[in-house]
Amino acid sequence: MVYSLRKRKWGITGGAMGKWLWSHHLLGFFGGLLALAHTLGNLKGLGILLAALLVVVLASSAPSLLEARATAPVRRATVDIARRRRERDKLDASYRDMLAKGTAWTYEGHDAYNKLMAETEAIAAAEKECERMREGTPDWSWWRWVHYPATAMMFGVVIVHIWAKLVLRAGVL
Repeated sequence: MVYSLRKRKWGITGGAMGKWLWSHHLLGFFGGLLALAHTLGNLKGLGILLAALLVVVLASSAPSLLEARATAPVRRATVDIARRRRERDKLDASYRDMLAKGTAWTYEGHDAYNKLMAETEAIAAAEKECERMREGTPDWSWWRWVHYPATAMMFGVVIVHIWAKLVLRAGVL
């Protein structure tokens, strides 16, 4: 659950988001399996609800992985476009410098202009291809509508379970 805090930058700002997400998936999956194994020995009361919620949460991990796999080519293309835009900005600054110095009409100036235009056209083509890939990517975002509420309910049930065990075992009630 610390991943959610990191994602929203609530007190935690260090580390790459990809590593945080990987840890979130790994720890959530194995933590869920451990909680499910713990619950299966006591299937009564909140145990039944917790087991059902755990199955829903664990099952909702698969669409998350499928979503990541489906959107990977689009993410790579977007990163490549950003890199190419930075390169184009350097070429543009260089050509504008030549214009300011009056050397844009030389052979080097024409060469710089042609490189700038070629990079601009390549970026436009890459953006068009990226948009085509984005349109062809299946939408897996629906899984969050299952994962988030089920996780919140599971968290609530776990808190009640822990509270009940601590209070009832301590003989307070």
